[in-house]
Amino acid sequence: MSTATKRDENSPWWKGVTRYQWLVLLIASLGWIFDTFEGQIFVTSMNEMMTSLLPKDVPSEQRDAVAKLALGVFLIGGAIGGVFFGMLSDRIGRARTMIITILVYSIFTCMTAFSQEAWQMIVLRFFVAMGVGGEWAVASAMVAEVIPRWARVRSLGIFHATSTLGSYLAIAAGAFIVGNPALKTEAIPDLNWRLAFAVGALPALLTIWIRVKLKEPESWKKAQEVAKRDPTKRAGRIGDLFKGELRRNTLVGVALASIGLATFWGVKIYGRDLMRGAAEREVVLQNVGSSVDNQAVLEANFSQIKKKEMTGHFLVMTGGLIGMLAFGPISERIGRAVRCCLDCLQKVVSDFIGAPFLCSGFWSVASTRVTRSTFRNCSRRGCVGQEVDCASTWGASSRHRFCF
Repeated sequence: MSTATKRDENSPWWKGVTRYQWLVLLIASLGWIFDTFEGQIFVTSMNEMMTSLLPKDVPSEQRDAVAKLALGVFLIGGAIGGVFFGMLSDRIGRARTMIITILVYSIFTCMTAFSQEAWQMIVLRFFVAMGVGGEWAVASAMVAEVIPRWARVRSLGIFHATSTLGSYLAIAAGAFIVGNPALKTEAIPDLNWRLAFAVGALPALLTIWIRVKLKEPESWKKAQEVAKRDPTKRAGRIGDLFKGELRRNTLVGVALASIGLATFWGVKIYGRDLMRGAAEREVVLQNVGSSVDNQAVLEANFSQIKKKEMTGHFLVMTGGLIGMLAFGPISERIGRAVRCCLDCLQKVVSDFIGAPFLCSGFWSVASTRVTRSTFRNCSRRGCVGQEVDCASTWGASSRHRFCF
């Protein structure tokens, strides 16, 4: 009889989760926290980076365009990294691949601190994104494969929600490192944002813990044994997701995740810029009638403006945190498909705190929906071993099954 059968259905969801399973959730969440930090540190220092890396005579519209290009390249890199490292994890294992992805995003974030031109920063951000996207794919797969079925939705909700802590770290770096005028020197006037990116090397230390403590999931080991006996069942072939009945479900799953992520990133940028713009207008209004140039006043109040900008970012991310924690339990009660549809409708009329709340919930529910559907179909179709015998990494396994 399985553990799930013996377990009292009225017990708290965490009852029966072992110490090692909690350890997996902790390490995966730490990787995701630092993962998010590496992504968000660009958002918190974007304006300063553009001023530093582009010629001073470049108009603000062009600076904004370059910043948006960098963000777009980052999102593309994340998608490619998720697929590539997802497939790699099916071949060499979750723990090994997680180590590689963390090293990738840590090293390239640190290297970004030495960028001298905008194109260099954009190229490096692409490789950071590959590590970021890969780490999320592999870590979420490992959590889903190791955590028991009854605790999986709540555990994945916690895992997704910890990303907010990474954003908080990036906000703190933006307020106290990027926005700290005391760190500027005559020799290196843009030392602030460069130091913030240099800090990005620290997550590499997490790989030591992963190497010592984590082992490959039993479901992954059994899948490897099956693949040895029958090469046609080898995992890690992305093409299988676009064949037959899987094609429609794969496209729907990707569309759901794309809507949630694209809207979420847009709202984060908007919330940050909204507070920064309000702070700048306040400073300029206070300078009305003065002989001092507005630009000089803005530079003199740089630290104050930066902290208000980070306050806007903090509010947006706090709304996202509430959404990611709330919509997991809600989706269990009313169904993931219904929840995703309601989120789409409410996005139209929500803004600032409400928007990230809904967007984060939408993203968390959609990704959990895909993972749970994958595992459910594994049990229906008699996959080898446990119910979680199919890899849940996005785009990773030839045995993915998405149900909507």
